[in-house]
Amino acid sequence: MKATIDTNVLIYFLEESPKFYPECHRLFSLIRQGDLSCFLSVLTISEICVKPVSLGDEKLATEYYNLLTSAKNVSVVPVTPEISYRAALIRGIRPVTLLDALHIATASSTASTFFVTFDDDLLKLDKVEDVKLISPSELLESFKT
Repeated sequence: MKATIDTNVLIYFLEESPKFYPECHRLFSLIRQGDLSCFLSVLTISEICVKPVSLGDEKLATEYYNLLTSAKNVSVVPVTPEISYRAALIRGIRPVTLLDALHIATASSTASTFFVTFDDDLLKLDKVEDVKLISPSELLESFKT
């Protein structure tokens, strides 16, 4: 099974959010074990690293960069002309930001079954192209069956 992960899921995982960390931890355990192939847009690196840099912690930003680019069973996907075009098509018919459209287009271009996010507005869309927008808890439920 393939999934593209939204930046907010990674942020809650890396910052060990009390509310969301347990399910994020289970999700990334599945990825580490090879039960789930994970894709990230290259844009995720910028989104993840900006806060540590703005707080003066370039060392932490570097650690995040190294983690994202070397994690087992995680592929970082560049923004290609095809992904940019797909994002335009998505944004043209769906109420999403360009950044969200690029993430969803990345999911579509990698043939991901799921785009995993905590974003309630995105979750309301349910499905875009052939990609199901799903919360981490919903995805984890599918592994219980």
